[in-house]
Amino acid sequence: VKTHAVAKQYGTYFIKAPLPSGSSDDPTQYTVDHTAYYFVVDADGELQRVLEHNAKPEELAEALRALL
Repeated sequence: VKTHAVAKQYGTYFIKAPLPSGSSDDPTQYTVDHTAYYFVVDADGELQRVLEHNAKPEELAEALRALL
């Protein structure tokens, strides 16, 4: 499965973006803007939870335990 298809499936995004002006003239240098969430997906590939990027470790552990 291609990365773009997976991102679309889960409603997230990423985009290759140039570095700020003056940072580098090298076209192979770039940054990636992207969604900053944890996507908790079950064994069937179904999205179960979306957690904020600043979720506490306990919240993430709880979401993962629910899949076991």
